[in-house]
Amino acid sequence: MTLRIVYISIAAFLLVSCSTQNNTWLSRNYHSITSKYNTLFNGEQSFKRGEQQLMRNHQDNFTHILSMFPYSGEEKAGAVKGEMDRAISKGHKIIANKSITARPRRRPPRNSPRYHNFYNRREFNRYMDDAFLLVGKAHLYNHEFNDALVMLDYVVREFPNQSTRFDALIWMARTRIEMGDLDNAAILLDRYDAMGQAPDRLYGEYMATFAEFHIRSGNLREAIPYMKVAADEASGRWNRNRRAYILAQLYKQTGSHDLAASTFRRVIRSSPNYEMELNARINYLMLQGHLDGNHDRARQQLYRQVNQANNREFRDRIYYVLAQSYLSEGDTIMAITNLRLSSGYNFGNQSLKTETYLQLAELYFELPAYIPSYAYYDSTIVSIRDTDPRYRKINHRHAGLKNLSTHFETITREDSLMRLAQMPEAELEDFILALIEEERQAQLNLSIGARDDQRRTGGDHMFQRDFGSQLSRATDSQGQWYFYNQSTISLGKMEFERRWGRRGNEDNWRRADKGTVEAVDYEMTPTQPGEPGFGNGALPVEGQRETAPRAQLIELPTKEELMADIPLTEEQKEITKERLANAWFQSGIIFLDHFNDPTRAIEMFRMFLNDFPTHALAEQAWFWAYMAYNQLENEAGASQMRDGLIRHFPDGQYAEFARNPQYAEAKRQRRQELNELYNDAFNAYINNRFNSSISKSTLIIIETEEEELLRKARLLKAAAYARQGNVTNFENELNILTNDFGTTREGKLAERWLAMMAEGKLPAIGPVTRQMTTATDESDIPETPIEEVVPVDRFNFEPGQEHFILIVVEEDADINRLLFNLADYNFSRFLLADYEIESRTLPDSRRLLSIGSFANNREAMDYYYGLRSNPGLLRAENVNAPMLMAGSVSNKNTLISTGETTEFRDFFSKNYLGGGGGITIQMAFVDQEPEDAAATGAKSFTTSDGTHWVMVVLPPRTNTGRVSGFLTSHALNSFNLRLNTRTINLSGGETVLLVEAFQSASQAQEFTTSLNANNFWNNQLRASNWVMASVSPDNFKIIEQEGTTEEYIKFYKE
Repeated sequence: MTLRIVYISIAAFLLVSCSTQNNTWLSRNYHSITSKYNTLFNGEQSFKRGEQQLMRNHQDNFTHILSMFPYSGEEKAGAVKGEMDRAISKGHKIIANKSITARPRRRPPRNSPRYHNFYNRREFNRYMDDAFLLVGKAHLYNHEFNDALVMLDYVVREFPNQSTRFDALIWMARTRIEMGDLDNAAILLDRYDAMGQAPDRLYGEYMATFAEFHIRSGNLREAIPYMKVAADEASGRWNRNRRAYILAQLYKQTGSHDLAASTFRRVIRSSPNYEMELNARINYLMLQGHLDGNHDRARQQLYRQVNQANNREFRDRIYYVLAQSYLSEGDTIMAITNLRLSSGYNFGNQSLKTETYLQLAELYFELPAYIPSYAYYDSTIVSIRDTDPRYRKINHRHAGLKNLSTHFETITREDSLMRLAQMPEAELEDFILALIEEERQAQLNLSIGARDDQRRTGGDHMFQRDFGSQLSRATDSQGQWYFYNQSTISLGKMEFERRWGRRGNEDNWRRADKGTVEAVDYEMTPTQPGEPGFGNGALPVEGQRETAPRAQLIELPTKEELMADIPLTEEQKEITKERLANAWFQSGIIFLDHFNDPTRAIEMFRMFLNDFPTHALAEQAWFWAYMAYNQLENEAGASQMRDGLIRHFPDGQYAEFARNPQYAEAKRQRRQELNELYNDAFNAYINNRFNSSISKSTLIIIETEEEELLRKARLLKAAAYARQGNVTNFENELNILTNDFGTTREGKLAERWLAMMAEGKLPAIGPVTRQMTTATDESDIPETPIEEVVPVDRFNFEPGQEHFILIVVEEDADINRLLFNLADYNFSRFLLADYEIESRTLPDSRRLLSIGSFANNREAMDYYYGLRSNPGLLRAENVNAPMLMAGSVSNKNTLISTGETTEFRDFFSKNYLGGGGGITIQMAFVDQEPEDAAATGAKSFTTSDGTHWVMVVLPPRTNTGRVSGFLTSHALNSFNLRLNTRTINLSGGETVLLVEAFQSASQAQEFTTSLNANNFWNNQLRASNWVMASVSPDNFKIIEQEGTTEEYIKFYKE
């Protein structure tokens, strides 16, 4: 019993002695040791596991400089959150339970500076700085940047004598770089050297961070010396190989080809993973070819690489590099061939596919071949991030090509029909019958597993017969015979496999029913994925055995049906000619205005004038061709177009511009003078100088050619007559306004005043005593509302001033519903921005909603485009044609006081949209939901197998990057699938995340079922109640049209 009491007493003594409130040698060492070898150890192990998982699952984009660190990229947010959260919790546990801040009982003697420094420490646990550092690093890997900066900055401030402050500074710089805050990253990196002697172990990491800073800044040449040291000092195979590869890429992009080749060779010899080794070998071969001046030998070696079985997965990358090789020699045709091969063999490398599509789009644009160029730009813009620095240029070209390709398709179609119409009747009939026979044969081929060329390629000119002028020659551009050209052979091989599958070596292989012929198993090669212009059907997995299904035959077109499109009558020919004329003319305008390409514009206008010299648009075609030649400073061409314009249209509205180059400037100057004269007349009216106002207004009426200024001047003149008591002249001016401009606002106001006079009311006589800012009350004797006659140039472009979004709706619009929709939209997407929504009534009783404020026009237009892409938010009762605009505070106030929505619409289009439209939204065409879907031709949801996506409806304010990172990581780890995700904002306000693409509906359903049983999905993301379903691409198109998932979810559950 006595011994037990002794043990209890010793245990109690130890517990008291080891308290964090009791700073003794025993307590310090106890808590330090238990921190390091228990909690901190477990936390660091979790961190290392998460880091290793990121490294294993890391997908590199070898078309760009590789990422330096495993956490880089938005898609990595939350990818290893489970491990990193465990590391964070362990670090916080040490901080909460093991921190010793109490000072020792023994005070330091005066003659002991060492103990004095020890006594004044803020923390006495030797491993507390490591705990803070661990938490900061784990937050960075989770992309929780602000939390990471807080913890790392604490290490720098509170542990000034520990070496971990250098670690923390490096990690702070990396955090700033990942945030895109390069200015503060530079300050931190410069601060590193000023903090004293850093540990040697961190030299390589510091240099790697500085190299990453220069790469992100675009200073590749400055990054090389840092990257060289980082590669030499790297530890671990992953970092060593990666940094050497990045160094080689920097050498290559800065033109040091010999150093790049030797560094790629170093990577090959360092035993990296196979994908990196292959890419290093590809680059090494191409660089050696460049250095030796023998590209053909290098390309032959790459073609041999293509045929190796272990490179089948990377054929897309090899063909892409071959395309770059041909481009460096200016061989556009062979470059396109190899890019098409790269696209055809790409089975999931989305980043490479985006680069391939973009390069094809640019090459086709330069050929020029605008229809396929638009198709590839259309595919590119879907997959490229809007943060990509190339996005603005891509979006600009895509927008221009959208209309241009339509006009070119019209020209191709209508011109072909006109040619057919000119054929003799017997020859035309033979041609039509031949087309029907060709279609019959194509369907026969399709029924036994082949695919019709046109359906297969979706109109892509690479695989159409009319592209043969470049690719079906006996020799290529380098003088090689067809069967010696490896790219053309590969293209033919891929084309054969796309049509017939990978066939065994047998006789009668084309027969659908071989009868007694022995069947040989063969692998079906998937059709080319992601091709612009045709759908992505279900793709058989490579290696999966299956036979091509027998296609269902469709009814062949009759001769009468085909003849119906051919313009045989004079009326039909005139319609066709009108379409052709408009297509040529509009193409020229697009080239001139959108693409700023006067050379191509001149070609279009000349084609127009050659075929349609008497068309109604001929005068404009002469004039714009003249302006295009002036832009090129081609005096001879400009003179020819000017003479033609004057000769054919001597009295036209453009002839004077051509005769007198100073005419436009003189017109502009006179217009400015008349506007200033109107301002003088207006000021005279305000200052009660009515005779002066009348005389100035009369001069404007006589000289102006602008209808709007004429209307304003007449209204001002009428107001001045009213103040003088000259009722007869006042009434005459009003009658002119109602007769000549009855549909305008001035005309309607004049009509209202005349009606008031008919009721026995008279205008107020005498001086103007106040400047009215609201419409006059109709129950009183009318005074002249000053705001109705403000100067013409009332709206000013003020891009740097405070801005508002302005929405004009009908008088009886359901304002409450609109306010609710917009407030909900702001709350779900702009939680931190306190935007106010205000409703005002315009003078004509229409309603104006304003949203703001925004710091400048750029922020306002960002919001504008977001709202414009979700027109369903403006759906409310009696809202039929809302006008969506933006403007500064002064313009907003002017619009409220004048109600001049037409004038402001033109001002907004010119200054904010570059003359574009889309300001008025026709709600009748937004998210139509007809009651009788069958009667209106609306599509309904269908049940099908084949390609499916998983659709997740995200709640508001969800971290999309975190969810996306988890889903792609879960697909790779649990299903060995490399999937892509994209976010779609439906017009009804919902945000959905698509995971694509699964080979079948059952596979997509299996994926959703696995999520329901996943702890991280249910507990960390708290997604157990989220709406989730598998959906086919066709069904999702209907969802996008409807703008909501509601009906589909009902269909899915049933």
